[in-house]
Amino acid sequence: MDKYTVQDLINYSYNQQPIEFGNAFGDLITDKIAFAVDAKKIDLSQTMFTGPEPEDDEWDDEETESEEE
Repeated sequence: MDKYTVQDLINYSYNQQPIEFGNAFGDLITDKIAFAVDAKKIDLSQTMFTGPEPEDDEWDDEETESEEE
């Protein structure tokens, strides 16, 4: 079986098939984690270059003042 479902997990548990249950659980968790990581990558890549640009003038003024002292 290529893809497991939650129903498969329930059936394996009910029928006391621990090896099949373990395989199904591992596959389901792996898919969920991979989906979550991919979604986070997409979210990060969309916000990486669209955020507001920092104001460099403030930092330059503070650095100049500390160097003068």
